[in-house]
Amino acid sequence: MSLSNVLYILDEIGSESSRIGKEEIIKNNCNNANFKKVVQYALNPFSKYNTKKIEYYNSLQEEFIKEYMDDSHNNIFQMLDYLNEKRGATDEEIEWLSSFASYDEETVEVVRRIINKDLRCGASIKTFKKFFSDMPEFGVMLCKKEVDKFLKLCKYDMSKAVYSIKMNGVRCLANNGIYLSRSGKEYPNFNIFDEELAKFDEIGKELLPNIFKTEPIVKDGEIMAVGEKKRTFQKLMKQIRRLTEIDNTYFKFYIFDLVLDDIKFINRYKIIYNIFKKAEQDNIKFNYITYLPHYPCDKIFKNEYNIWEYTKKIKDEGEEGLVLKYLDSPYERKYSKYWCKVKIFDTLDCKVTGFEFGNGKYNNCIGALKCELKNGTKFNVSGLTDKQRIEFMDNLPEVIEVKYQEWSDDGVPVFATFVDVREDKSIDEID
Repeated sequence: MSLSNVLYILDEIGSESSRIGKEEIIKNNCNNANFKKVVQYALNPFSKYNTKKIEYYNSLQEEFIKEYMDDSHNNIFQMLDYLNEKRGATDEEIEWLSSFASYDEETVEVVRRIINKDLRCGASIKTFKKFFSDMPEFGVMLCKKEVDKFLKLCKYDMSKAVYSIKMNGVRCLANNGIYLSRSGKEYPNFNIFDEELAKFDEIGKELLPNIFKTEPIVKDGEIMAVGEKKRTFQKLMKQIRRLTEIDNTYFKFYIFDLVLDDIKFINRYKIIYNIFKKAEQDNIKFNYITYLPHYPCDKIFKNEYNIWEYTKKIKDEGEEGLVLKYLDSPYERKYSKYWCKVKIFDTLDCKVTGFEFGNGKYNNCIGALKCELKNGTKFNVSGLTDKQRIEFMDNLPEVIEVKYQEWSDDGVPVFATFVDVREDKSIDEID
């Protein structure tokens, strides 16, 4: 069976410029089983088909057509499922996928869009989810920064919260050999975790077969650099971005949550802890994965002042900050009121030398300010409001105050963010 009708629908969606128009086309075709299946296979963030190439074979042997092509689209999806379960695809397996798809050129194009995870129709997974409720969902639970709001949520009862050390690594969701950033981009160099995460799932099935069913559970955590006296973010990123000569023993995965929608955080954390405890009892050693310890807030914090006081203490010890978590919180795929990040930044004054245009909604105004320290070090500063992005284009400040997290190895302030204009200082007065 051909998937040409699915290509027609996708191209029709792509030709419609308005969001409402795209949604209307999707709505009118949401009962098309092939269309729905193609969308699910293409937009599942944890699917990986181990090839980006497919060819159209326009002269298939008659015996092959007779034997396999009577229900071609089912064979296509069976082959995609098979490739998704593997760590790589052989040339022969890619040829089989091409053969199954070669009912016509339109079907090959649809499969090409699936394996490249790009339907080329200008509609996001959020748009499709409005009409396909069982669509795969991607999103990361993120921290807000309002400590006072978090304390109000807890009704100022510290026994309802735990804290962990905020790690200075890269956020990662892991599942079935696929590792995604908080924005959904795949990390290519983390397969050193595959074997130990598979063992993690195996122990989970043994302890909790009702939760660890047929599909692995998505692990949420932070990838850190290890084996260095100073665990710098810059050194970590250099390894992550490398295409060759990658030292993947440099990485360690600190798991701090599981993506389980109907289980509150305290129980999700207990699952993680008990799996590692069971591994220890069975003399199973994990070299590249571990869990991130969490501690009761009421053992150390009595009020908001204590929180900031302790945050300053651990920052002086070289840590980034704290994360506070509400014990009964669900897993939310967004910025959540149930998680709170506590960080103390240092500040400095710097000279503004220009600006760079932004992207997307900011492509006609300032995206970042170009700044310079007294010693000549150049860097960009983000964190402007929409109003400031427009105002500063006509009236660029000379000196600004920025906050930053730490100094990079190259002497650049990391995560430099705009605080205020220093009208009281001239360029000559910068320290």
